Amino acid sequence: MADINVDDYVKTLSVDQADYVEDGTLNVQIEDNGHLGRLIINNPSDSPEPLNLAVLGKEGSHYTTDLRFDEGANVKLVAFTAWEGLTTEARPTVFVENGSTLEFTPEFLSSGQVPFDIRVNGGSKLIYDSTGTSIDQSSSLIQLTVVSPGSEIQVIGANSYSFVDGKLTFKNSEGEIVGNFNAPWIDGNMTLEGDTLTFACYLKGTHIATPDGEVQVEYLKAGDKILTASGGVATVKWLGYRTLYKSRIADKDAKRALPILFKKGCIADNVPHRDLFMSPGHHVSFDGNLVAAMNLVNGKSIVQQFEMKSFQYFHIELEQFDILLAEGVPAESYVDTGNRNMFQNAHEVAMNPDFGPAKGRPNIPGITVVRKGPLLEAIRAKLLERANWMQVPEARERVG
Repeated sequence: MADINVDDYVKTLSVDQADYVEDGTLNVQIEDNGHLGRLIINNPSDSPEPLNLAVLGKEGSHYTTDLRFDEGANVKLVAFTAWEGLTTEARPTVFVENGSTLEFTPEFLSSGQVPFDIRVNGGSKLIYDSTGTSIDQSSSLIQLTVVSPGSEIQVIGANSYSFVDGKLTFKNSEGEIVGNFNAPWIDGNMTLEGDTLTFACYLKGTHIATPDGEVQVEYLKAGDKILTASGGVATVKWLGYRTLYKSRIADKDAKRALPILFKKGCIADNVPHRDLFMSPGHHVSFDGNLVAAMNLVNGKSIVQQFEMKSFQYFHIELEQFDILLAEGVPAESYVDTGNRNMFQNAHEVAMNPDFGPAKGRPNIPGITVVRKGPLLEAIRAKLLERANWMQVPEARERVG
């Protein structure tokens, strides 16, 4: 255990998590008449071990106004002693930035709710774990003010969620609330798939395999037949589209929004058989293991297109979720995870009774989403090995 004592006015305190992870828990102790304006936890050395953090105060002290987790920080909040003047009108702001992870542990949640104002940006993650607690979660003082594309909200034990009147509620299989947030300003156009918000589409011009040959995605329509990776035939239910402009995308969101190029032949011989562009959140299938395009970028054969000024994304919804073929690459069909309104033509299905509530990607034997771990690293290594010896054609610029 390590202690940092704040006994004076301190505007900003910056901590490298690698300096304290071996100590078990870092206690930031705000002494009598002490004041801390902002606590920043960074992880520039990419330390893999999470840091346990306790922010504690005494009577007469003023507690942390802001908490900021940056540069890939990985922090478990085990305690935060709220001072008497802490209200929803004077709530601490919590920033989770640039690939960082913040976990609200059962220990912290059991000590009573703190009216945090939380902003999750830059592909970061918030974990909420109320396992084993008996706290009342019918209402919440915790407010999610911002959740940017690509960031994650994971609620341990949850298998369903609802987002009604600015309230984001997670329940377990028994219908019990395991997480509850005020979220009045979250953009309903975002994709909330369990715990993930991303864009997920093909770029205009992508060729999709059909029984009658390949067809450019933008020419498909409801009722058309397409081929699946398993050799079957599926029916198009809906085609969503959306045009994006680089100038309107914040720098911090670029990696989660700008197209990714899979160069011809980068996966296998003639796969893809043309340059393939897709959104960062779109999943490619490797023998039933679905991996997001953003997790496959290697800078050689799979490259993000940061200079593309404008582009048009399309996504194909089938009568049932399946794996289709885009330029010969097996990739997922569209899943309505509550993000249909992000598409410009969402009004086409708004009043259609055939389109029920969002259910997310169904559980299908043999299909698994892979976000990290040895399997992902093995797939990445194989693609990089191929990129290193193979002559890969230069990308053709394609702007929608």
